Amino acid sequence: MSTGAAKLSATTRAPAFAYRLAILIAVAIATRLITFGNPILYTDEEFYVAAGRAMIEGALPFVDIWDRTPIGVFLLYAVPGALPFAAGIWLYQAMALACAAATAVIVARLADVAGWTRGGTLAGIAYLVWITIAGGQGGQTPVFYTLAMALAVWLIVDRRGAMFWRGAVAMLLVGLAIQIKYTMALEGMYLGLWLMLDDWRRTRETPVPKIGVRKIGAVLGRGAVLAGLAVLPTIITVAIYAHLGTLAAFTFFTFANFASIFARKADPIAVDLANLAKAAAILLPLLAMAAAGLVTAQSPTAPAERIAGSRVFLTGWLLAALLAFALLPPWTDHYTLR
Repeated sequence: MSTGAAKLSATTRAPAFAYRLAILIAVAIATRLITFGNPILYTDEEFYVAAGRAMIEGALPFVDIWDRTPIGVFLLYAVPGALPFAAGIWLYQAMALACAAATAVIVARLADVAGWTRGGTLAGIAYLVWITIAGGQGGQTPVFYTLAMALAVWLIVDRRGAMFWRGAVAMLLVGLAIQIKYTMALEGMYLGLWLMLDDWRRTRETPVPKIGVRKIGAVLGRGAVLAGLAVLPTIITVAIYAHLGTLAAFTFFTFANFASIFARKADPIAVDLANLAKAAAILLPLLAMAAAGLVTAQSPTAPAERIAGSRVFLTGWLLAALLAFALLPPWTDHYTLR
């Protein structure tokens, strides 16, 4: 593309992005306006607000206040917890609104990269509408960690050339998402494996005729760095609790974060099936749209090979998310927010 054509393309994209951004922000506000400031939207949020305020007053998560959620949730809600009660409610819901709007913008951008430009804005709108349908109009944790995962996916799918740093930042974002919800680890594994396979493909395409042990080791080494970045926030959290000076604190932390999920009593099968039916009713329209998108014609201005690769990658991400959902009953509508 010539310099003049590039400048013209950039000039054309700027107003289009501003128009899309304005629409998505307006929809984000509209879908949450009626509940904004309401302190009793969902029992989880009520607990998180109370926990955040308790942290500010000196309580230690998992010791003085207990939940099986990772430390990231407590840290997020400690921010509004530092304010007076009413102001804290408005702040955490404003934080959630900003995250939802930002995620919608990334969803639209992912549609662009995969050749669905004409439906990109509608995809962002669909995200905002559906999380409201599923009970995510407040500060449910998926509203926060989905932004981190969506940004990680965008860094991978929209990268130019063999830019290792984008993959590294993406995996660090995965690590932050894991410290809000541990089930993000499965999606993170998918992203990490994709990055390693892409690294291997690029290595094989180099003009050097022989791959050799050294190059294989380099790919595995870079993969180990990516995996390390993904688990780094968790390692830091474990280390902090291990060095608090009391065995009880570390014991409470490890039970809450890693053992308690296996001690949870299962719901009756009838309840699980009812939850699954409701979740399916929420998800099926979106899955149908996703399936239809796979056979939709691509944008005429984007390289066909890049679009095909992006669609495969995004489809794999969807399947990884569905697998993580399927593996963890009770399949409530809250679980569809991911």
